[in-house]
Amino acid sequence: DEMLSSHSQMNSAKSGSDRLSKLQSSSFATASIYSASNHSGDCYSVEFHPNQSHLITGGFDRTVRLHDLRAEKEVRAFKGHTCGVMKATSNRHGSLLVSGARDGAICFWDVLSGVMVKSFDQRMGAVASVCVSHDGIGLLSASRYGSVRLWDLRYENQPIRQYRAGGGVSGSFSKAAFASDEALILRGTCDGKVLVWDKDSGDLLEKLEGHQGNVFQGAWNERQGLVATCGDDGTVKTWCCDAL
Repeated sequence: DEMLSSHSQMNSAKSGSDRLSKLQSSSFATASIYSASNHSGDCYSVEFHPNQSHLITGGFDRTVRLHDLRAEKEVRAFKGHTCGVMKATSNRHGSLLVSGARDGAICFWDVLSGVMVKSFDQRMGAVASVCVSHDGIGLLSASRYGSVRLWDLRYENQPIRQYRAGGGVSGSFSKAAFASDEALILRGTCDGKVLVWDKDSGDLLEKLEGHQGNVFQGAWNERQGLVATCGDDGTVKTWCCDAL
């Protein structure tokens, strides 16, 4: 049996439908609560800070910005990239921001001071995504030209593992992600596949086929053992992880 198979009906479909029905019948706010135009140009990345009261954004203007949702204002801008910031995120505690940009640089920022505490060039073209492991030690990065790498942040700026695809990824801004309690790595390709690697061995375990064209992102649902993917074919697909 394949470890991962296409999943057409989610076990929680009823509960999800019930929740959507409640939202639709309630006085759910459809108006924007907070709106910011601090970035000059496109905003490529948005993510909630772990404290849930702040937003982290990154954009074309080469900055990472931290927004206070309660005060409804930007509280800090982090400057140092030389090209647009494609992804900005944080560690689990929210004390450190991490950003990746089109200049190939990955930068680390102290939230309180706004100071760039570390940076390195991953030397594989524009950074498509960065993701910090739950323990704060590992950093997963993906580049436009096919590189998916795992870094140990305790050591020098050399990746401890590379995940090889054998084609189909180059030229893609598809994001890489951890899955299955961070035992697996996911990334989409330009030719409609979703690649699944074993994080520790680097072995390519699966090539999930079903999308047409570029697969932009994969996300993992720990509770249900599901992978969700989206692509430029306009579809969102879910895949059931049978073996985990």
